[in-house]
Amino acid sequence: MNYKNFKYKIYNYLGDYKTTKLNIFDDGVYKGKKYRHILPLGNDNELALKNYLCEEAIDETSKVEFKRHDYWMHLNSSQTLCVNYFIKLIINNYYGLNKILSKYLKQEVKIIDHQFECVIKEKSTNFDFYCEDINNHKYYFEIKYTEDGFEKKTKAKNPEKEFNDTYKKLILEGTYLKDNKGNININCCEFMCKHYQCYRNIIMANEEKGNFCFFITMRANGSTYKELAEIVKPEYKNVKVIYWEDLIPNTVGLFKNESELAEYYKKVKEKYIPENL
Repeated sequence: MNYKNFKYKIYNYLGDYKTTKLNIFDDGVYKGKKYRHILPLGNDNELALKNYLCEEAIDETSKVEFKRHDYWMHLNSSQTLCVNYFIKLIINNYYGLNKILSKYLKQEVKIIDHQFECVIKEKSTNFDFYCEDINNHKYYFEIKYTEDGFEKKTKAKNPEKEFNDTYKKLILEGTYLKDNKGNININCCEFMCKHYQCYRNIIMANEEKGNFCFFITMRANGSTYKELAEIVKPEYKNVKVIYWEDLIPNTVGLFKNESELAEYYKKVKEKYIPENL
């Protein structure tokens, strides 16, 4: 779908959700303008906290180590979506997360640790969600929703130095962006200035170590869909592209016999996935 049309439909849908489901009729403000899909700030963020779908999500994001993004109160916040989706999967010793990952990877997974807003390398790669299993396999998640693509270019003052000092080593340690002799086959400009966010995530996937990189976005978001289709190659076996339009309904179905989880993920679906998008 054309990105402009996609964004328009999502913003309208979330604006309607705010009034009909949350009974909030005041608009939030972004850069001096009012928008229907943004929650207004009440006393102590009382209204904005309704962006979270359960108490566990509020508790998780209230921890000192968790830094809410500046726009976490926007109903289309991908950070808030990330927490709302994963939060119920990590309770009860990662019961739900184990079930989801085992289904998508077609292998048994037993998670033992997780972190939201995880910094893997200082001044380098960070992920919206990260988890690790009992066999020391690592799972890295990049979450998008209505963003107009991925970050194209590094903010480093000297991209070439950053590439040489930080990313060359990570590429050589990983599985992808190398030729069949193990040499780096991507140049600095392509990596640092064209698909920076995608590539710095992809290099964390490692077939030998059993590490996976996940991109979760909307299929209807033509901007992120196009970029991932361009750079995630079929041979990147440990890089998975998943769409919310599939993942959330599949999660509802996976827990159809477990009423608490099924009802919760129906709420997630109702909030984020419009019918006939």
